[in-house]
Amino acid sequence: MALSTPTTVGQILTSAYVNNNINSGTVLLSSTTIGSTVSSVAIAGCFSSTYDNYRILISGGIASTTADFQLILGSTVTGYAYASIYNTFTTGTPSGLQATNDAAWRYLGGGTANTLQMEAELQSPNLAKYTTITTRMVSTVATGLSMSTNGYLANTTQYTGFTVSPTAGTWTGGTISVYGYRKA
Repeated sequence: MALSTPTTVGQILTSAYVNNNINSGTVLLSSTTIGSTVSSVAIAGCFSSTYDNYRILISGGIASTTADFQLILGSTVTGYAYASIYNTFTTGTPSGLQATNDAAWRYLGGGTANTLQMEAELQSPNLAKYTTITTRMVSTVATGLSMSTNGYLANTTQYTGFTVSPTAGTWTGGTISVYGYRKA
């Protein structure tokens, strides 16, 4: 939809005018506070036909042990494909990890005694299409770690939610925020 332009100085702007001109960017759909010593967090009802693409952020909080994060859509525990590339800050040689039929997308974020951190983009989780994911994270482990993971789930299930968890230990505190990207 084209942007509207006021026609006169002092024109009163209607809600339709304002909504038309802010129809871009992201919209906060869900903000969930992580409890104390939890092993997973399920976020239900965050994906719908209103948005095709989503952003998930995990921040704050702490982990009981240093561990990566994993995510499943709905109750699907098979068919996750992904590839990760990572590098510690103390070495110059990147390394990689991959799977083609895993029970979850793994290596999406990281938790330490200092923080929880994940930044993920999901494309098409509520469409009858394959769902793809792109993530990046920086871990505050002693050597420092930078990681990027990309993957897909090859089914046409229309998901409405997800569950995220550490691969070991528990989380305490922090926030999981889910944003929808407005359609143009």
